[in-house]
Amino acid sequence: EAGNVVGTATNAADGTVAFPPLELTEAGTYTYTMTEVSGGADGVVVTHGTDVALAGASMVAQAVSSAVAGKTWDEMASDALRAHDCALVKGEPTWAASIARRFELALREMPNLPDEENFSRWVYDVLGTGTMTSESVSAALAIAWYCREPMRCAKLCANLGGDTDTIGAMATAICGAAVGLDGFDQDTVRYLEETNGLDFRAMAERIVALRGEFRLGDA
Repeated sequence: EAGNVVGTATNAADGTVAFPPLELTEAGTYTYTMTEVSGGADGVVVTHGTDVALAGASMVAQAVSSAVAGKTWDEMASDALRAHDCALVKGEPTWAASIARRFELALREMPNLPDEENFSRWVYDVLGTGTMTSESVSAALAIAWYCREPMRCAKLCANLGGDTDTIGAMATAICGAAVGLDGFDQDTVRYLEETNGLDFRAMAERIVALRGEFRLGDA
C-alpha cells in the first residue's frame, strides 16, 4: 500500500509462493499489490526463474542443439552437463536435487538395466516422474539416452506414469534431433501433421535456419 514494499518471497521448487505474515497495528481496510519480478535471468519470472528451472531447461536445449550439430551421445551428455553448470548460477537459488548428478547416476545405471520394464520402474522409483523440474528433466534425459530412438522413446514415456506428456516432449525432442525427421514412423508423422495442421519438415528447417543466424548475445 502507498508504494511501500511490505514483503518479498521466492517461489519454491514446486512453484508455490508463501509470503511472510504481516503485522497490522490498526483496524481498517488494506490493499496490497503482488508483482512478479525477474529471478535473475532476463525474460523469466517467478516459476521459471529458479536455478533448477533454468538449469533443467538449458540441459534439454543443449542436448537438442548438440544433437542437431551431429555430435555423439557421449558428447551430447558432456555438453548438457556443462550447460547445467552455466545456467544454475543464473537463477534464484532453491532447494532441489541436482539434475546433473541425477543424470550422471542414470548414465551409470543404464548398463545394469537392459530390460525396458526394469529401466522404466527404476526411473519411476528413483528419479521420479513428477512435475518438479528435478524429476521431470532427470527422467527425460535418462529416457532419451536409454532409448535413442524417438518412437521407442515416445512409447516408453507414454507408459511411464506421472508427468508423461512433459517428460515425453523433452525426451523425444532430444531423440528426434539426433536422428532427424526420417527417424520417425512416417505414417505417424503424416497422421499428426494432418490432424494438427502442421508441417514438421518446414518447422525443422526453420529451426536449423534460426540456429545459423543465432549469435551469442542475441538471447
